[in-house]
Amino acid sequence: MNRRAFLKRSVATVGAVALADGTARATGKASSAKRLHRIGLELYSVRDEMKRDPEGTLAAVRAIGYDDVELLWHWDNFGQSTEQVKASLTRLGLRAPSAHIAPELLLADWQHSLDTARTLGHDYLIVASLPERMSLDEWKRWADRFNVAGDAARRAGL
Repeated sequence: MNRRAFLKRSVATVGAVALADGTARATGKASSAKRLHRIGLELYSVRDEMKRDPEGTLAAVRAIGYDDVELLWHWDNFGQSTEQVKASLTRLGLRAPSAHIAPELLLADWQHSLDTARTLGHDYLIVASLPERMSLDEWKRWADRFNVAGDAARRAGL
């Protein structure tokens, strides 16, 4: 199929779907697709603003309609203490169901991290990456660490 044919078919398909959806809405037979009730933003995407003005940036994020934010523990929550972050979230009506954490936290006082996560209202702690070059044995060690940490997190309600 050439590019022109592909584009024609794509536009026709999108148009047909839009027409069908519009007809369904007009006749009251709209699909029962689930709607999002909460919308979140990973604070990494506004990291430069967060470095300059954490409270103001969170207020702006809330003002444009976000309900949830994903915190960045491995950036020390932009210099804010757990208490400051919790107070800001509460004051602004934001929720932080998750946070990115450094993998080394699994090796430190993991229980303290779990307690902090509960304080901030997290459901998830996310390790976004591991060191780039690791041997198979290192991968296995990290898998074991994640299994132990995951068991503790589940027991803590995370």
